[in-house]
Amino acid sequence: FCNTLASITIPNSVTTIGDYAFYECPCLTSISIPNSVASIGNDLFGYCGSLNSITVDSNNPNYSSDNGILFNKNKTTLIKYPEGKTATSYTIPDSVANIGNNAFFYCSNLKSIIIPNSVVSIGDYAFSFCTSLKNIKIPNSVASLGEHAFYECISLTSTIISNRVEEIRWGTFENCGSLTSVTIPYSVVSIINNAFNNCGNLKDIYYTGTEIDWSCMSIYDCNYPLEYAAKHYNNYDNYTYTLSYDMNGGNASIPPQTKKHGQEITLSSTKPTRTGYAFIGWNTEKNAAAAQYLPNDKYYENKDVKLYAVWLQLLTNTSTVNNQNAVVGSSVKITGSAEGGTGNYNYEFYYKRQGSSSWSKFGSAYQTANTAVLKPSSAGTFIVRTYAKDGKSAKVKDFTITFTPPLTNKTTVTTTTPKVGTAVKINGSATGGTGTYTYEFYYKRQGASSWSTFGTNYRTDTTATLKPSSAGSFDVRVYVKDSSGKTAVKNFVITYSK
Repeated sequence: FCNTLASITIPNSVTTIGDYAFYECPCLTSISIPNSVASIGNDLFGYCGSLNSITVDSNNPNYSSDNGILFNKNKTTLIKYPEGKTATSYTIPDSVANIGNNAFFYCSNLKSIIIPNSVVSIGDYAFSFCTSLKNIKIPNSVASLGEHAFYECISLTSTIISNRVEEIRWGTFENCGSLTSVTIPYSVVSIINNAFNNCGNLKDIYYTGTEIDWSCMSIYDCNYPLEYAAKHYNNYDNYTYTLSYDMNGGNASIPPQTKKHGQEITLSSTKPTRTGYAFIGWNTEKNAAAAQYLPNDKYYENKDVKLYAVWLQLLTNTSTVNNQNAVVGSSVKITGSAEGGTGNYNYEFYYKRQGSSSWSKFGSAYQTANTAVLKPSSAGTFIVRTYAKDGKSAKVKDFTITFTPPLTNKTTVTTTTPKVGTAVKINGSATGGTGTYTYEFYYKRQGASSWSTFGTNYRTDTTATLKPSSAGSFDVRVYVKDSSGKTAVKNFVITYSK
């Protein structure tokens, strides 16, 4: 129970490593066994959840290792597959005849384990707590199946038991709550207590003997799921099942596959495609977020099934700006946003004046803050670049933002001191702002409280004419408005004399 032990060097003087020597060392990641060790005890590395490699000195005459997995010297016994290895599948070498007690105990990352025909015995607790293991075929070479061999394999849905096994021992499949079907051979004469206890979803038992044979079998206590499951007796070999594929919004043409009962088939290698998404595998649920099967995986289950493509939306940079045509003195807000990918987005923002070769950064690199503000002091066109990053990749999105000078009313009049009878022309004009100007023209005799308008409000026509019939001073007011709705006003006083 060395809770903080991360590494250890075993000296060459050690000849024996006793039972449970490193039991429950959760931080231990690797261990090297020297050539002096002649004896290794039981359950040496139980609950070592971080352990990913066991190596053995090549000169050790009793033990060996391959890819971090512990074997006896000639690799006929697999002693321990480290619990911390991250692989999701493993094929046991065909030199192996014995799978030792606790060999795969708590290997929760493994979804698929292939047992070769060379294996004749599977030890106690060999695969217990392999919580991701989905299905397994026990080949007909296996004659001995240990107690609790598949205990608490909560994802296991189906299994086929070797036709040389005579006894299904205590707790072999106990607490396998997802187990729906099992193939039991005629060779089995007894099923010991708790072998199928708490297998509440067991629906189908395929038995190679007759109904009379089944009735003669010794089935001990706490195997109640066997009572309620449907029994399929010795004609089940004629059953066939169809496996079909649903692209689930993607594109591919994959024909259905058929399999006979107990047959292992290989899933199609074809990977469908979908714009904006990555294909990650297949699942029996249409809206699943994770894959149960990958292309070329083995499929064992004895039932019709439809597999749906599982998609991961690719990272998309959906950043926005609130204005791409702004006026000097105003602020443009850049808002970083993203969709898809693995989530937990971070952002970087850059800008430069168009034509410049160097970029300036808003704030720090890859920050969780998702906004920036651009407010230059002079007119011009700027390039804003946004990066959105998830845990795996980054996507870029650029914006072009033009800042123009502030709106200025440049309206003129032909004269401010005309004679009565002279027409004074008012010429509306403007600079700056966002362009597309419209105008309003008003006038009133000085001292009056109400204004009169020239023509309609805010029109594209840029001129108006003032020609009163009597002398006096007149106030003229001109409004200009740009496409953003900003306005600028200019006033004139025009004095008519006789």
